[in-house]
Amino acid sequence: RVTIAIIEIVEKYSIKDAYIGRNSARLNLLGGISVITLLLGLALSFSIAIPLRRLSKRLDKKLTPDDIANQLQSFRIKSLKNRKDEIGQLHKNLIKLTSQVAHLFKDKERFASEVSHELKNPIASIIAYAENFESQEVKDPVIINKIKSQAIRMSKLVTEISEAAIVDHDLVTQRREKFNFADVVQEIVDHYVDSNECPKVIITSDIPSKMMMTGLPDRLGQVVVNLMDNALSFTQPSGDIKVTLSKRWRKPVILTVEDSGPGVEPEFHSAVFERFYTSRQGSAAVKNASGLGLHICQQIVEAHSGSIRLDTSKLGGAKFVVMMK
Repeated sequence: RVTIAIIEIVEKYSIKDAYIGRNSARLNLLGGISVITLLLGLALSFSIAIPLRRLSKRLDKKLTPDDIANQLQSFRIKSLKNRKDEIGQLHKNLIKLTSQVAHLFKDKERFASEVSHELKNPIASIIAYAENFESQEVKDPVIINKIKSQAIRMSKLVTEISEAAIVDHDLVTQRREKFNFADVVQEIVDHYVDSNECPKVIITSDIPSKMMMTGLPDRLGQVVVNLMDNALSFTQPSGDIKVTLSKRWRKPVILTVEDSGPGVEPEFHSAVFERFYTSRQGSAAVKNASGLGLHICQQIVEAHSGSIRLDTSKLGGAKFVVMMK
């Protein structure tokens, strides 16, 4: 046997081309998904990351001490106002928070202004009485009593301003607890009955044995004390005071303190809760009142998601109604 020729056959085969050929549909699908993912990433970047960066930049704004309240109102971003997603909700919550802080700053500024005004009056009176006293050869005891009265008024005002600051702190920092509000009210009423120096002032009450609620017992007790002090001030030397505590099924707790004093005209029912309001007509026992007691009551009650209002009592005087969930 003789070999005449050798035929060599070579087949070129590319694994890459073969893989692409067999999986072209899959590769096209993955490519499309990648493009869509990239586009979505860009969209998310523009719709989330950039607004967050704008919001962060706005919040990083340095405040000046000139007018902090108005500066806090400048954090709004119009483009985020109407958004319905989480970014819009975040913007809404931040605006709500800064508005609350701005309100607190305005309230503190107004409080400082009112305190300055209230302190100036007794100080000016003391100075005037003292100068008049110095010019007299025979010292008039009436002037001494007037100076003492104004000094007492100023001392009481400073004490209640300090108390208001403590209330502010407690309402924010103290932890709420579950307690028997009926016991608190009954204990305070019993104290006023036992310490009552005016036999003709009759204090009655209608308080159940148990009424549980969650809050700050000391501060809610202060509400009862302030309302009792207010009632006694306008009822002495004779009259009636009635304290009632009640609650119906799925209804709020209702505390009422009413008296037979001179009462308050309907147009001034909301004004009595303003700071330093002391225009209610009545007994001389209310002299040197600071006008902060009822405002502190409102502050405490509202911090417990409640409300307080003034009505006219059937006894003829004022009726304070406190409602708390």
